[in-house]
Amino acid sequence: MTLWAFFDESGWHPTGGKLAKLTVGGCVAPCEAWESLTMDWSAALAEMGIDMFHVTDFEKRNPPQPPFENWTDQQRKDRLDRLLEIIGMVKPVCCGFTNLARPGDDTAAGNVL
Repeated sequence: MTLWAFFDESGWHPTGGKLAKLTVGGCVAPCEAWESLTMDWSAALAEMGIDMFHVTDFEKRNPPQPPFENWTDQQRKDRLDRLLEIIGMVKPVCCGFTNLARPGDDTAAGNVL
């Protein structure tokens, strides 16, 4: 069996620019499942009239970010539900972590990245 994984990160840089919090999350599933997800995901995005879906832009409401700025609340809910359903059909193993850097600790991931 061959597995495929997808991970993404998000970081918080308070005043001073050093990374204070790093969060990584992702999913692992068999390659065949990811192939199916990719096809279903692409079809769903095409139906929605968008090229990609980035949750950061989707969640920004003030001001709304393209291409989501003209979606009604119901469209937003329905379309997000559809994408989450596609992910759920894969039945991936999901995991994540957050690392908080301690002030003055140069060995913490937040201070060496």
